[in-house]
Amino acid sequence: MRMIYFQDVDTLEVVLREELGPVAETVDGPKENIMMDFDEEGRLVGMTIEEASRKTPFEALRNTPCFENAGAQAQQSAAGSTQPSL
Repeated sequence: MRMIYFQDVDTLEVVLREELGPVAETVDGPKENIMMDFDEEGRLVGMTIEEASRKTPFEALRNTPCFENAGAQAQQSAAGSTQPSL
């Protein structure tokens, strides 16, 4: 499992099992701004959560080993910027 946070758009992508194959269908989730991804066999393979910092226990999530920060500020930090990233 991987969680990829796009800070510039406050979106969290949760990839459950990449080896199950490509996403065949994306459907709206049970709440606004949550989309669920399914493979060809109907298995849930991931989800996207917009406004993630408001709709998730974000502080707990960002401290897990599978959390990655892929936003613009993370890219600046990787390039040597002194701006803090999440």
